[in-house]
Amino acid sequence: MAALTEVEARTRAGLPDVDSYEVFLDLTVQPVRSLADREPRTTRRLARLLYPATLVSPATVAATDAALQARHPGGQLRVIVQEQQAILRSALAARSTARRLNLS
Repeated sequence: MAALTEVEARTRAGLPDVDSYEVFLDLTVQPVRSLADREPRTTRRLARLLYPATLVSPATVAATDAALQARHPGGQLRVIVQEQQAILRSALAARSTARRLNLS
């Protein structure tokens, strides 16, 4: 496999440039609580799918922090939310790095 040229690498690393999202996120609402009543495997899968991972922004991280500090959700849902938040933080860091390196 041939190595990428600089132009190809910049094209592949291109990220959408979005100034802001208008999103309200409340992880303490009923749908998240109702996940705890399901089979553990189903709960884990639904929690991962329901986390707004596509809303890569500091506001999503802040909303997640607030929910975790309020101790909602608890148990295994808390671990999944923390896992998803870590993925979100990695995406934010990658975008920041790409912008600093002028790849976007």
